Amino acid sequence: MKFEYFCVVMKKVFVTFLLILLSKSIYATHLVGGELSYKCLGGNQFEITLTIFRDDFNGVAPLDDPARITIFNNSNNSVYKTEDMNLQNGVGVILDNDPNPCISNPPTNVRIEKGVYKKTIILAANTSGYKIVYQRCCRNNTVANIFDDQGSTYEIKIPNTTLCNSSPVFNNQPPTFLCANSKLDFDMSATDADGDQLVYSLCAPLQGLDATNPSICGGCPLTEAPPPPYDSITFSPGFNSQKPLGNNSIIYIDASTGLLTTVPKTQGLFVVGICVQEIRSGVVLSNSIRDFQLNVTNCSISSSVPILITDNSPGSALEINATTFSNCQGAIVRFENNVAQNALSYFWDFGDPSFTNDTSLIRNPTYTYSDTGTYYATLIINKGKPCTDTSKIKIFYYPGLTTNFVYTPKCQNELIQFTDSSKSVYNDVTKWQWVLSTGDTS
Repeated sequence: MKFEYFCVVMKKVFVTFLLILLSKSIYATHLVGGELSYKCLGGNQFEITLTIFRDDFNGVAPLDDPARITIFNNSNNSVYKTEDMNLQNGVGVILDNDPNPCISNPPTNVRIEKGVYKKTIILAANTSGYKIVYQRCCRNNTVANIFDDQGSTYEIKIPNTTLCNSSPVFNNQPPTFLCANSKLDFDMSATDADGDQLVYSLCAPLQGLDATNPSICGGCPLTEAPPPPYDSITFSPGFNSQKPLGNNSIIYIDASTGLLTTVPKTQGLFVVGICVQEIRSGVVLSNSIRDFQLNVTNCSISSSVPILITDNSPGSALEINATTFSNCQGAIVRFENNVAQNALSYFWDFGDPSFTNDTSLIRNPTYTYSDTGTYYATLIINKGKPCTDTSKIKIFYYPGLTTNFVYTPKCQNELIQFTDSSKSVYNDVTKWQWVLSTGDTS
């Protein structure tokens, strides 16, 4: 009997332990990111949109259906009501694993599912407005820049309902991965239906639920979200909201345009937050947080580096520095891109204001400018694609002005006569600068 009792107890312990493991596996690898937005329809009606990005490669827990949002009064953070939102079409959409067609060797272990929830709700007139909140557990437990077991909170404010304000809506879904040591410019801009000023910044996403209370629903232990405010996620040492990819990586966003520029140096998973403030007449109406995860992998992406031919052949140029060239030997300027050899497309704009067709679509074009002067030529590779890259160079264009000089070699301590033999088709040369050696000029 004692042995049988021992077996029963051990069986219960094993089942309990197994359930804990299953619970951890279900809730530990799930959320990749998300965001909230709303549109005022008039008559105190608001269309709420919740977008959730889920790891479909490693994640086990499916998208919530329905997803429950909690609505709070802005004045005192008391619960106004909860609303259940159904997943559109009852299923999420698997995003393209390689949305950037010009990236070579993209990762095969990245697969993101996107779920969209929409619902029109009626809110009582309220001069203080409301906060809409959705909370969930859990983020991937392999994220490198935050501590484990931190869920997600997506929150957005509706100001005074009499304003009938609509929140900004991001124009593009975030990239699913980045290439280590490769520069990527990504459009993180949003559109505001009311024409309000939008200001972008890097920020910290918000913490949410954990494995003990993974979700909020009608039959769950938690039927509504706890009241705000909510804590920001806790970053691991060496990371913060402004350096979410690490101190050695580059990431910044243009406050006015929302253009996000990244050069990640370390491979791994990283949580990033993008805030967009909606401002009207100097007053901040709302602050939207886009919470997303970047997968930095060992892939590669083409970049644009335009130069002029400098091989001393007819029409070649003199390189002053990496972005400035002087073209004087011939009227025809020869351009070259020696980096983006495998780009999908090339677009050159030679910057000649006298013409609108001063462009080319080939990799190494030539061009003859209409007049002398200073020009700025632009090269865009993969134009219109997510991995586009743009660079400019400055050109001093004076064909027919050839610099040269002659001299007779002398021995040590003998005077050497240098004679200018430059030629110009314009006017006589009236000014010279000689650099004889370091620090010696005339």
